[in-house]
Amino acid sequence: MTPLTKTKRPTPRWTQPTIDQTPIITKRYTNIPPAGDPLLERQQDDGIFRQAYQNIHSTDMHTGLDIASEIEVVQDLGINLMGMSETNRPWTPGNKSLYDMMMNNVFGGKVTTLYSSAPSEFDCNYQPGGNLMTINGPATGRVKERRSDKMGRYCYVTMRGRRDEGIAFFTAYRVCQDDTSNAGPNTAYARERDALRVLGHHRPNPRQQILDDLLELIHGLRTLGFRTILMMDCNGDPWSEKNPDKALLQFMQDANLVDIFRERHGESPRTYMRGSKCLDRILVSPALAPHAKRVGYLGTHEGAYSDHVMAYIDWDVRGLFQGIINRPATFNHRQFRLAQSDKVQHFIDELIPAIQSNNIDGRTAKLAERFAADGLTKENYEFYHNVYTMMLETIRAVLQKVGRRKFGYLRSPELTTAGRRVGVHKQAQDCQQRGAPATDALRKRAELADLDVDALLSLDAKSLRLSLRRARRHLWTVQKGCADARLAWLEEVAQDRARAEGDPDWEKKLRDMKRATKARAANKKITDIIKGPRRPLDCIRVPTATWYYSYDAHEIYRYDQGSFEAYPSDRRGQFFTHHTLKVLPDDAVAVEVLFDEESQRFEVDGVLAHPGQMWTDITTPTEVEAALLERNRRHLEQTVLEESASLHPVLAALREDHGLSPMADRVLAGEPITDIEIPTTLAEWLRCMKQNDREKELPPCVGSIDPAQYQAMFRAADEKTSTHPNALHYTVWKAMALHPFLAKFQSILISLPSLYGFSNRYWEEMTDYMLEKKPGDRRVHRMRIIGLVCPEFNTALKHFARQFTRTYERANPVTFSMGHAPNRQAQDLAMIKLCTYETSRAGYRPIATTQYDLSACFDRLYYETTNLNLLRLNVAKPLLRARALIISRMRRSTDRRNPGQGGLRKLEKSAQIWNELENWTGGSVAFHKTNWQFLAWELVKGRLQLIYETDEELVMKDGKGGVAVIKFLPPDEPNVGLGFRLCPNGDQRPHFEATIKAIRGVCSSISGAHLNESEARQALYQRVIPKLVYALHLTSWATDQCDSMNRLLRETFLPLMRMNRNMPKAVVYGPLEYGGIAFPEVMSLQDETQLPYLLKEFRWDKSVANAMLTTLDQLQMRVGFVRPIMEFTSLPIRYASTKGEFDGYFLSLRQRLADIDGSLWLEDAWTPTLQREGDASIMERLVESNLFSPSVLNRANNARLYLRVITIADLASEKGHYIPDGRFDGTFQAGSDLLFPDIPCPPRKDLALLKQCIQRTFCIFAPPYQRLAYSLPLDKPLGKWHKTRRNVWYDCYRSSDKLFFRTIEGELREHRQRTPGTGFYHFHETVSTLPDDAHPIPHRQVGSAVWSQRPHDLSLTTNPAVPPPGHLLGNTITDPTRETITIAGDGSVHIKEQVSAAAWLVTSGEPGAAFEEEETAMATVLLEDVERVNATSSYRSEANNVFRGLAHIQYLGLTPKEVAQWCDNEQVVKDSETPLDTPKKMLHADADMILAIHHLRNRADFHVTLRHVYGHQDTKSIEERKAKRKEKRAKRDTKRRILFASLEEHELYDNATDSSPSDTDSDSNATDPGEALVHSLIDGCTQQPRTLNPYATIQKRKQLSKEAKMNVACDKVASETTRLRLEQDEMPPLPELLCLPLPGQKAMLKVGSRYVTSKHKPTIYKARRTEPMRIYMRKKYGWTDDEIDSINELSIGRVRRRMTHTRQRQTSKIMHGWLPTMHMRRHITGISQCPGCTHADETIEHLLRCPHPLMARKRKEVLLQLQKKGLEARIPRVIVRALRDVTRKYFDSDDDFHVSHMTEIRLGSSNCCHWSEAP
Repeated sequence: MTPLTKTKRPTPRWTQPTIDQTPIITKRYTNIPPAGDPLLERQQDDGIFRQAYQNIHSTDMHTGLDIASEIEVVQDLGINLMGMSETNRPWTPGNKSLYDMMMNNVFGGKVTTLYSSAPSEFDCNYQPGGNLMTINGPATGRVKERRSDKMGRYCYVTMRGRRDEGIAFFTAYRVCQDDTSNAGPNTAYARERDALRVLGHHRPNPRQQILDDLLELIHGLRTLGFRTILMMDCNGDPWSEKNPDKALLQFMQDANLVDIFRERHGESPRTYMRGSKCLDRILVSPALAPHAKRVGYLGTHEGAYSDHVMAYIDWDVRGLFQGIINRPATFNHRQFRLAQSDKVQHFIDELIPAIQSNNIDGRTAKLAERFAADGLTKENYEFYHNVYTMMLETIRAVLQKVGRRKFGYLRSPELTTAGRRVGVHKQAQDCQQRGAPATDALRKRAELADLDVDALLSLDAKSLRLSLRRARRHLWTVQKGCADARLAWLEEVAQDRARAEGDPDWEKKLRDMKRATKARAANKKITDIIKGPRRPLDCIRVPTATWYYSYDAHEIYRYDQGSFEAYPSDRRGQFFTHHTLKVLPDDAVAVEVLFDEESQRFEVDGVLAHPGQMWTDITTPTEVEAALLERNRRHLEQTVLEESASLHPVLAALREDHGLSPMADRVLAGEPITDIEIPTTLAEWLRCMKQNDREKELPPCVGSIDPAQYQAMFRAADEKTSTHPNALHYTVWKAMALHPFLAKFQSILISLPSLYGFSNRYWEEMTDYMLEKKPGDRRVHRMRIIGLVCPEFNTALKHFARQFTRTYERANPVTFSMGHAPNRQAQDLAMIKLCTYETSRAGYRPIATTQYDLSACFDRLYYETTNLNLLRLNVAKPLLRARALIISRMRRSTDRRNPGQGGLRKLEKSAQIWNELENWTGGSVAFHKTNWQFLAWELVKGRLQLIYETDEELVMKDGKGGVAVIKFLPPDEPNVGLGFRLCPNGDQRPHFEATIKAIRGVCSSISGAHLNESEARQALYQRVIPKLVYALHLTSWATDQCDSMNRLLRETFLPLMRMNRNMPKAVVYGPLEYGGIAFPEVMSLQDETQLPYLLKEFRWDKSVANAMLTTLDQLQMRVGFVRPIMEFTSLPIRYASTKGEFDGYFLSLRQRLADIDGSLWLEDAWTPTLQREGDASIMERLVESNLFSPSVLNRANNARLYLRVITIADLASEKGHYIPDGRFDGTFQAGSDLLFPDIPCPPRKDLALLKQCIQRTFCIFAPPYQRLAYSLPLDKPLGKWHKTRRNVWYDCYRSSDKLFFRTIEGELREHRQRTPGTGFYHFHETVSTLPDDAHPIPHRQVGSAVWSQRPHDLSLTTNPAVPPPGHLLGNTITDPTRETITIAGDGSVHIKEQVSAAAWLVTSGEPGAAFEEEETAMATVLLEDVERVNATSSYRSEANNVFRGLAHIQYLGLTPKEVAQWCDNEQVVKDSETPLDTPKKMLHADADMILAIHHLRNRADFHVTLRHVYGHQDTKSIEERKAKRKEKRAKRDTKRRILFASLEEHELYDNATDSSPSDTDSDSNATDPGEALVHSLIDGCTQQPRTLNPYATIQKRKQLSKEAKMNVACDKVASETTRLRLEQDEMPPLPELLCLPLPGQKAMLKVGSRYVTSKHKPTIYKARRTEPMRIYMRKKYGWTDDEIDSINELSIGRVRRRMTHTRQRQTSKIMHGWLPTMHMRRHITGISQCPGCTHADETIEHLLRCPHPLMARKRKEVLLQLQKKGLEARIPRVIVRALRDVTRKYFDSDDDFHVSHMTEIRLGSSNCCHWSEAP
C-alpha cells in the first residue's frame, strides 16, 4: 500500500545511446505498465485484424539470430500488420532480401513488407532512422499500392475495401531534433536537413516538413477514397502540460486524425522509458474509430526489445474494410411508409371491411354505452381488452396481407424474380447431385420465385441443366432491358401513388420519388461521414476494482450494479455511510476502504498498487444484458437506497393511491397538518401546493379524445419514432388516423382508460434501451437509458401533456419557468442569462449565481407528486389514475441499441433551500455538477475592476451531516449550458473556441470524404450552417473571429463545390444580383440570426423581451444618450467599456447595425428626456464634437455617472445660465429617482477631465484656467422647462398652484399658500411622486415655510397632435354619435414599381337607408409617403386599409358602439380577427401591421366586426371576364404577328415595338369620381375637402350590396392615386400623415431609409454584402457609382436565382473574369499569350473573338444552339434573328464595329457579354 497523497512524477534525464553503446543511466526509471484494453490471445476466425506499432530502436537482423526477434513478436502476438520505426538499418537490396527471407520462413510466403531509409552513401550496417511495415496473412490480398519516402521518413500501403473505399496505413518517424539542437552529422535529422536543402528548401525544418508532406499525401489519398491510419513516433506530445507540441496538434486537426487511445481512454500514457510523454501514437480517421474493438499499449518488454513500448489496435475486420460513405440508405423494415400512398390506400381499403366484418366499430360503441351506464366493472374491463385485442389482431392480419416488401428503386420486380429463379435452379441442381432432399430455405426461395421445387428435382440431370440454361438466358435478356423495365416499374408505382392521392400528375410524383431517394442517400452518406456508422452495443466496460478515491472531490466511490456510489467526506479524514450516485471523476484511483466500527465511518486504508487495467470488457451478450438490467434497476431504486428525504411520513401519505389520497385533498384545500412534525421547507412547500382561486376556476381537463383530436395528435407524430418491438409502429397508426371511420372508434378505445381510470394491458409493456451517451465511451455507468412504449399510449400522453401545459399557462405561472412552456426555446433562457450579466456589468451592480444540475432526475421522479400538481389544475382523477396504473404496472425489459460575505451567505442559503426542496420531491442536486460565480468590482487606482479570485467558499449540506464545497468559477470562465458558453464578464472567446472546434470537426470529416457538388452544398446548408446558426444567437464576435470561421468554411467547401478557395471574398460572399456566389458569411449570418430573433422576442413581449429591455435601459443610462441607442446608431459608442472589459451583446449589435446603416426601433425602450429648451445630452454633445478620444470619453463618462447627471440641465442652475460652484470637486452628487450605476467617487483628475470636456463644448467662452470648484457660464442659457419627468432632484419645484420642497433626507413635501400673493408656502402633506408639470425654481426657506415669487413658467411646446391617417377627400358626416358605422376599403399595388395606395370609406347612414343617400367620409393615402418599406404587397395595402380606417374613426371624433368593417383580402380578415399566437408568426411578412391593428382594436371604445367582401364586383362575371381576357390576348397576338411580319419584311429590327392597345372597358371614357377627387387633392391640397359621394357617378351594371359598392368606390380612388403617382416624377408637398412606426408594432428594423417588414434575412444579407461587392467592382473595373447603379440588378438577380447552383457558379466566373484564361493563369505561368493565335493577352473578350479555326467553328455551333433554344422558348423569330446577327457581328467584326458598339455600353467592353445576360 502507498499513502493517500498526490506526488509529482520526477522528470528523467537521459542520453541517446548508439547501436554499440550501453545506455548511460543518470537516473532510474520505472517500468511502463500496460495501458488501455488488455491484449487478448488470438482465436481461429475471430474476425480481428490486429495492427501494432513500435519504435524498435534497431532491428536485430544482423545479431546472429536466424529470425529477428521483432518477427517472432509479430508471430507470437498474432499481429496482422506491424509498423516499426527507427530500424536503424540502410535498406539496401541485400538487407531487404535477408529480411524477406526471414518473414517467409515464419509466415510461409503470405507476406508483404515495405522498407524506407535514406540512401546509403557507403556500405554500413547502421544508419539512424528508417521505417518498416510488414503485412501477413489474408490481408496481403488487399494490398493495392506500396510507397516509400526517399528520405526514409515514412512508408505507406493502401489496402482495398468495399464500395470503392480503402485504408491507407502509414508508418513514420519524426526526428526529435530541431535547428536549435546540436545534432551530429550522421543523425537522421542531419540527413533529412541536407536532403531538403537539395530539394530547394532554404531553411529546412525536418520536424515540420514531414507533417506537411504527410498532410498533402493524406489529402491526395483521401480524394481517392482511402481513409488514413498513421503510426508514428511523433517525438512530441500535443497535450503535454509543460511543452505541448502545437505543430502536431495542428497537423492532426488539418488531417482530420484522432488519437484513438486518448479518445477511448481519456489519457496519454508515457511510451518511452526514459521520458514522461506519450511519443508513439496511432492516429486514425474518426470514421474508423467505432470499428476499433480494443486499443492499448503493452508494458515494458512485452513487445520487441526496445526503450519504447508497443501500441496496438484490434479492428473489427468487417467494419474496417466495409466502406462507410457509399453504402446505400437503409430503412427499418416496415410494411409500408406514408410516402407509399398506394400501399396506404390499399391497407385502408382492406382494413375497413375487416373491421366491419368483425363488427369492431359496433362492439366499441356498445362498450362505450356499457361504461357510461355501469362505469368500470370487471366485465367491462375484460370486454374492453377483448375488443382491443380483436382490433390489433385484425390490423396485423391485414398488414401481413398487404404489407409485402417491394424491391426499391434500384431494380425492377422482373429482374429480381429472374435472378431468384437462377438461384433456385442452382440449389436444386446441388441437391440432385448430392442426392439430398430440398431444404426449407430452398422451398422458401422457390415460393418467392414462383417455382415448383419438387418438379425441378423430378427432372433428370440433363433436363435440369437445360432448364438452368433457359433461366440464365432469361436473366440475361431481362438484364439487357433492366433500365427500361426499372423505369416502367417506377412509372407504374408513381401512377399508383398519384392515383391513390387523387393527383393526375404522376410524372411529378415520379420526380418526387427520385428526389426523395437521392436526398435520402445523400443524408445517409453525410451522416456517416460526420457521425460515423452506427453499430450495436456488443460490449460494455466495467471497473476492475470496487473502491476509488478522488483527490479533487474528496470522496470515495463504490462500484455497485453498474453505478458508482459517492460517499462524502466528514472533513476529518473519514467518510459518511450515506451516498448518492455520481460519475466517477477522471482523477479517481483505486483504494482499499475499511469500516470503522467506533465512528461508524468509512476510511481509506491506502492506494492500491496500480492495476494492469482499470476497466475490463464484457462481451458475452448474456453478461452484457444482465449488467445493464442491474444498472437500470439500481437507478430506479436509488431514491429508496439513499434514504431520501422524500420518504418522510407526510410525503409517503401524500403519495398513497397514486397521489390521489385524502392527504392530497387536504394539501390542495390548504388544511394545516399538525399531527406530524414537519420541517420548515417542507411546510412551506405544502403551503404552496394549496389550490388558489384562479386554479379552482380553470376548466376541468378530462381524458376524452374526440376523432378530430385523435387525427391531429397522430398527424403531429413523427413516423420514424421508435416503438416497443411488440407494438404496431407509428406508420400504421398515422395511416389509420387519416380515415374518419377508423378514427371515430379508435379514439373511443384510446379514451376509455383515461375516462374511467384503468390500465390498458398492452400499454404496460416498455423496453429500456441502453445507448452510448458519448460515442466510443462504453463504461457502464456512462450509458444512457431510454424507454420505448406503445405508440398509441405515447401519443395520447403527449396529447394530454399539451392540454396540461395550456392549462398551466392559463393559471398564470411564473414567467421564468422556461423548461416545459410552449413557444419558448433554449436560446430564450440563455438570452435571459446573458441579459442578467450585461445588466449587472452596465450598472456595476454585483450579482452571484449558482448553476445546478440534478442527479438522474427522471429516474427519481415520483409520478404521484406529478399527479398532485396536476390535481391543482383541475385534471380529472380518472385520467391521472389510468396514467399512474400503467406506469406502476409497466413491465420493463432491456435491450441494446445503436449509440447514439453577506451576499454570499444569502446565495448559500438560497442554494440550500433549493436542495432541500429537491430532496423532498425525490430529486437530488448533483453537487459535483454545481458551481457558482459572481460579478463584483473592487477599486484599483480610482477605477472599478472586476474581481476574479475569492477566498470565500460556498458549502451545501446533503441533509445527513455531509457537506460539499461547491466549485467556484471566476467571471472569465464560461457558464456552460444549453449549447452556449457565457462568461459573466462578457468574454466571447470560450464560446468562439468551442464553436469553431465543433465546426472544424465537421469540416474535417467532410473535407476528406467523396462528396459531389450537390452533396457538399447539402452538407453545408443542412449540417454545418444550422449548427453554426444556433451558436450565433448570443454571439458578439469580432471581425477577426468571423474571418477565422469564414476561412475554415471556404477552405472546406469551395473546392468541393468546384470553386477556387482563393476567389475574391467579395465575389464569394457577394449577392447574386452583382455576380456573387452568395456563399454564407459568418458576420452576415450573425446579423441574420440575431436581428430577426430580437424582432420576434420584442414583438412577442414576454419574459425575454422584458429582460432585454431591462438591459437596454441600463445601457441607455450607462451611455448617457437621450436618443434611443438602438434607434439612432450613427453616433459611435466606443467609450462604454474600459481596457480589459467587453462591450457586450447589445453594444456590439448596435455597431453592426451602424455598419449597415440600420436601426432598431423599440416601442417600449426607455430614454431620458431633455429637461428644458436648449438642453442637450452631455455625452451626445461630446461624441458629436470629435474632440476627444475613447479613453478620454470613458473617464469623463465615469465621472458623469458618479455625478448622476445626463443632460446639461441636470448640472446647471435653476435659472439655466451657468453651472454652479462645487459641481466637479467631488462634493456634489445629484439625487435621482432613476437607477444610476453604483460607482464610487472617481479620481479628482477624472472630474477635472469632465469639466474640461464640458467647457470645450458647452462653455467655450469660460476662462480656460480656473479652479476645479469654480462655476462655468453656459454659452447659450437654457430656456423654459418642459413638462416631463425630472432626471435629478432639486430642492424646490413649482406647479400651477403648489410648491414642492425636498428635504435633506430626500423626503418630498407638498406646500400650499395660505395667503395668496405673499409668496409663502406652508407644509400640506408628504407625497411620493412629483407631477410632470412641476419645474425647479429658486427659493428661500424661512423657518418651516418656503418663500418664492417665481411663477409657473413651462415651455409652450406640447406633445404634437396625432396626424391624420390619410388625406381626407370628403366628409358629410354631421352626427359623430351614431351607434353604428360601416367602413370599407381597398388598395392598389404596382409590384414592379413598388407603388401602392390605400383608400377607405366611412358611412354612418340610418339602418335601411340607400347607400347613395348616406353620410360618408372618404380618405386615401399613397403608402410610400407614410411607410417606406423594403417590399410592398397587396396584403400590406389591405392591412393598411383596415388599420387606417379604424384610426380615421378616432381622428374624426366619431363615437360609435359598433363598427362593421369590410375588406376584400380574406387572409387580412383572418389575421386581423385572430391574434398572432406564436413567436414565429411575429416574423411573418407584414406582421407589424397585424400587431398595430390588434393594438388599435384592443384599445378602441367600440366593438369591431371585420368581414370579407369579394372585390371588383362591378365588373362582369368570372366566366365573362375570362372570355374577355382570352379574346384580348388573341387580338394582341394577331397584331403582334402582323407587326413582326411587317418588321421582318422591312428588317426594321431597331424600330420594332409592341403597340398593342391597352385593356380598357367600353365605358373607359366615363367620368371617374376618383380621378376628380384625387386631382383635387394633388392640385389644391390646401383647399377645403369637398363633400361628395364617391359612388354617385359609378355606372351600375348590376345590383350590388352596400359593402360591395363601398369596395368598388375605394378601388377606383386607390387606383387613381397610384396612376397619378406613376405619371408624375415628383409629387407636390402634401400634409403630414400617420407614418411608420405605428403604435403596437413593438419593434421595427430599418435598413437604410426603409423599414424591413418582410424578407428579413435576405435584406440584412444584402445590406451587409452589397457594399464590399461595389468596392470590388470599382477597384477592378474602374466603374463609378453611377455606372454600377445602371446595372439592372433586379433582373440579374431574378434570372440567376432561377438557375441551378452550377450555372450560378459558371455565370459568376464569367461575369467577373474568373475563367482559366491565359490572362488569369499568367499569375502562375507568367505567360498570357493566346495559345490559338498571336494575341498577347487572352481575356474572355478575346476568347469570344479569337480567329483560330476551332474557335470560329465553336462560335458557329453556339450561335445555332442559341437560335434553336430561342425558338423553342417561343421567342419571336425576328428577335432571335436580331440577337443572332448582333452577336455574330460582335464575334466577327473589326475594331471599328467593336468600338462603335462598345461606346454605348458604359460598363466597359470586357463586361458587356457578362452583364447583359439578364433581360
